[in-house]
Amino acid sequence: MKKTILFILPFFFTINCFANSPTKCDDEIYELNGVLRVMLAKINIMPPVVQIYKPVRKLYEEAKDARDSGNYHLCTQKTGLALKYGRAYAK
Repeated sequence: MKKTILFILPFFFTINCFANSPTKCDDEIYELNGVLRVMLAKINIMPPVVQIYKPVRKLYEEAKDARDSGNYHLCTQKTGLALKYGRAYAK
């Protein structure tokens, strides 16, 4: 039992540290930027996209502010939420 815990414990910390890493935050902000560009291009042909674009754009700005202040966990939360809703409209 102790060996199992000692084996699993390092993986938990590695995953948790990766979620708070600046690299993951930057990658998700980059992806979200692309999603927003596609959504913006679709607004002319699909006006209802505006209703989703505005909150996703707000989350994008909040994620950038969180990244700039060094709060990478909040950054990944904001980008995760924005990508969850924005990806569907960027297809």
